[in-house]
Amino acid sequence: MPGNTCIGVTLWQPGGFTLPRRNGEEGATRLVRAAIAACPPLQQDTHEEARTFSEMLRQLDALLPFGSRLVLISDFAQLHEQDLPILMRLASHHGLLALQVTDSAEENLPNVGMMRFLDVATGKLRWLDTGSQRVRNAFSKEAAALQQQQRLLFERVGVRLHRCATDGDVYGLFARVNGYE
Repeated sequence: MPGNTCIGVTLWQPGGFTLPRRNGEEGATRLVRAAIAACPPLQQDTHEEARTFSEMLRQLDALLPFGSRLVLISDFAQLHEQDLPILMRLASHHGLLALQVTDSAEENLPNVGMMRFLDVATGKLRWLDTGSQRVRNAFSKEAAALQQQQRLLFERVGVRLHRCATDGDVYGLFARVNGYE
């Protein structure tokens, strides 16, 4: 990595943080340490008002110097049609790479019987019968439709959406995307 390369990180979650931009090896080391740190558990008793994806993208746009390399790593579950203008702006002003983190349990609901889920949109707990084939099929169909919608949104701004499973080879993906392989 060239010594003049600046690296910064913003974590978008309740209680998230920002690592200020740092040059070269120091920036890379801080990024790796943040990436391997344990994630705090979701709070069940409180529902923090979440900022919209658009607001967070606007904040990034205001902070980044023109021509930055921007890597968005997310499940993109909160990405919607109204986010297109700011996504387009980011794609036209920066080198934008979109990496969608996927989990097989979010694509194909496992059969574990009755299960309680936290609806992050409302903060409410909900019960779902994962033992029902009908429920699992509907879940898989909705998950596939959402992924297709997300892929199409990125296509419309001229950015390819790369997918990486939680148990996948993220280093290999970055090497392929950046032409090192």
